[in-house]
Amino acid sequence: MTGHEISVDGPLREYYLHDWHDTPDPTEWETETGWPIFRADGGN
Repeated sequence: MTGHEISVDGPLREYYLHDWHDTPDPTEWETETGWPIFRADGGN
């Protein structure tokens, strides 16, 4: 992230698309992670 001059802004979010409620097989579980980021150099 520092190499691209971006930083984290706010809490990370996890969305559980498929979890133990859907299937007992952990190889089928799927999680989407969201990182709110912004440019640290002020560019667009």
